[in-house]
Amino acid sequence: MSTLRTRDVAASHAANGAAEEKIEQHAAARRWPARKGPGGLVIFASVTAVLALVLVAYLRMPAPASLQANEPSVKIVHSDQRHSHCARSLRESDGFICERDDLWEIEKQAARRMADKQAVTFDLMCRGTFSGRVPYAYGFQQGVNWYQMYWEPELSCVKERVGVFGDGGKYVCHTDSLEPEKPCLVYSAGSNNDFSFEDDMHTIWPHCEIHTFDPTLKERHLQPKNPSYVNFHPWGLSGQNDPARMYFTLSEVMRRLNHTGRDITVFKVDIEHAEYETFEAMGREGSFPFQQLLIEVHDPKKNGQLFLMLREHGFAIFAKEVNFFGIPCCMEYVFGRVGRAFFEMIHDPWITKGYQCNESVINAGKLHPTGGDQKVGIHHPMSRVQSSLGATPTSTLLGMERRKQRLVSMEKDMAAKLAHIAELDKRAEDESAQGDAKRASQSRAEAEDLRIVVRNLEVKISAMKDMLSSQSHNTTRTLGTNGEGSTQK
Repeated sequence: MSTLRTRDVAASHAANGAAEEKIEQHAAARRWPARKGPGGLVIFASVTAVLALVLVAYLRMPAPASLQANEPSVKIVHSDQRHSHCARSLRESDGFICERDDLWEIEKQAARRMADKQAVTFDLMCRGTFSGRVPYAYGFQQGVNWYQMYWEPELSCVKERVGVFGDGGKYVCHTDSLEPEKPCLVYSAGSNNDFSFEDDMHTIWPHCEIHTFDPTLKERHLQPKNPSYVNFHPWGLSGQNDPARMYFTLSEVMRRLNHTGRDITVFKVDIEHAEYETFEAMGREGSFPFQQLLIEVHDPKKNGQLFLMLREHGFAIFAKEVNFFGIPCCMEYVFGRVGRAFFEMIHDPWITKGYQCNESVINAGKLHPTGGDQKVGIHHPMSRVQSSLGATPTSTLLGMERRKQRLVSMEKDMAAKLAHIAELDKRAEDESAQGDAKRASQSRAEAEDLRIVVRNLEVKISAMKDMLSSQSHNTTRTLGTNGEGSTQK
C-alpha cells in the first residue's frame, strides 16, 4: 500500500514538474519572441545580406542629370569619353580648353568683356605708361603701375605650380596635350643651374622630353647640374643666329635638335630681357610653334608690342603673377594658344580693328585707332561706343594711312628677302660646284627658312590689302554721308 502511494506521489511530482516546465517555456517565448531557434537566425542573416546588397547597388548608380549639371568644370582630359562633353570648347580653343558648353559660353562672354575694357586703354599699354587719372598711384614707379593696370587673365585653366615657390617656379595649365598618350616636348630657356622646374615637370609628366638652354653657365665657368632626364644645351635664345657665341633663334634651335615641324608643348622663357628680340624674330618668321608659354617679362615699354603680337597669333592670357623679387620690372605670365579665330569669334577690337603697337604709335603720343583725350592720354568713356559703331572718318583715315605704311614696309621686306634667297641659291650652287657640300647644305637650309618667312609675309600682305580695300569702301560711304573730313564736336 505504501509502495503504491509512493508511486502516486512520484507521478504527481513528475506531472507538476512537466507543467511548470511548459509554463516556463511559454513565459520565455513571450519575453523573447525573436528567439525561435536556429532557423530564425538564418532568416535574419539572409534578410540583412539582401538589404546590404541593395544599398551597395544604389550607391553605385550614376547621379541624376540634375545633380550632374552642378559638378565643377573638368578641363583635364583623360579619355575620349571625357571629350564628348567639351567638344565645342576644344574646337573653338584650338584644342587647349576642355569645358562643358554652358561654362564655355560664360568664359567666352567674360573674355569678350575683358577685351573691350582693355581696348579702351590700348594706347597706354602700347606706350608702357598708365593713366594720369589714377589718384592712388602715389608716385610709384611706372612699371608697378603698368602691371597693375593692364593685361589681366582673360581665360582660366586648371593650373599647378611647377618648380620652387618664388622666383624660378611657374604655373602650368593641365591640358589634353600633356596627357601620357600624347607626344610632349618641353623647352626651358634660362635656368641659372636651378632645375627644380624640370624636376617637377618630370615628376608630374614623366613622358615629356625636356630640353634646357642656358649659355651663362659656360660663361661663368660653371658645370650644369642637370638630372639625367634633362637634355642641357649651353645655348641662348636671341633674335639672330650667332654660332660663335652659341646664340640662336628658336627656329634654328629646333632645326639643330631635329624638332622642326613639332609643337613645343610647354615653353618656359626666363632670359632676362632677351625675350623681346627672341619673339621679334618669331614675328618676322611668322612662326610661334608652342602651345603654352610661361614667360617672365621685364620692360613695360616693350610688353605692349610683345603681347599684341602674341594675341595676333592666337595666344590668350591664363595667369599673371607678380615677381616681387624683381619689382618694378618683372611679371610672370602664362599664355595658351587658343587660336586667332577665337579672338575673331569674340570680336576682340585689337584683332578685328587691326590695332598696331610699333615705334610710330609709341612715339606719337596719340591714341590708336578710335580717338580720345590726347591731353591726358586716355580714351573718353564714349570711345567704346564709337568703336562698336565704327570709327569717325578722321580716325579711320589715320588708321588706313598707318596700314598703308605697314603694307609698303612689308612689301619692301619681302622684296629684300626674295633677293637674299636668290643670292643664297646662287651661293649654294657655287659651293656645290666647288665640292663644299656642307656649306652648300647650310646655304640651302637658310634659303628654305627664308622661303617660309616669305610665304607668311605673302599671307599678311594679302590680308592687309583686303582690309584696306574694305576700309576704303566703307570710308567712301561714310564721307559721302557725313561730308568729307567732318568730325563730331
